[in-house]
Amino acid sequence: MNRAGPLCAQAAAKEMVKQGRGGRIISIVSTAAENARVNAAAYCASKAGKLQFTRVLAQELGQSSITANAVGPGLTLTGSPLRQPPSEAYLGALLKEVPLARPGRPRDIAQAVASLASPRAEYITGQVIYAEGGLFSGQAFGARLGHQPRCPKISPSDAVMRFC
Repeated sequence: MNRAGPLCAQAAAKEMVKQGRGGRIISIVSTAAENARVNAAAYCASKAGKLQFTRVLAQELGQSSITANAVGPGLTLTGSPLRQPPSEAYLGALLKEVPLARPGRPRDIAQAVASLASPRAEYITGQVIYAEGGLFSGQAFGARLGHQPRCPKISPSDAVMRFC
């Protein structure tokens, strides 16, 4: 899929340019596009390459009113018989890092794609939406990587009144 996606995008872009009505190209990448993982070099590199390809398309096709963006799902449970679900231990450990405390569902990804495909996203290009329940959002993920959060912990009621 990572090899076929860019070829399909190029073919679609040629047709969109020819028709002259603009359009949308939306790639599906992964959190692995920007999050290196042990024993996953080829997967991470392919997703990062696909994301950069999408960003290049955004630059090259913008003058034709064609946007190119990506959606990066986090762990998404699809129920597919082609893929073994994660172990309970893995799922439990991962969900401790996810603020929304649940894995993604296919509709979560579909909603992100639909948002980028809508007319409301006509000025958004070269971007990625990570549909990952907040995994990349801050303290938990950063602390695991050895980074300290920049903001002091505050209660949710204070969050509206205070800024970092």
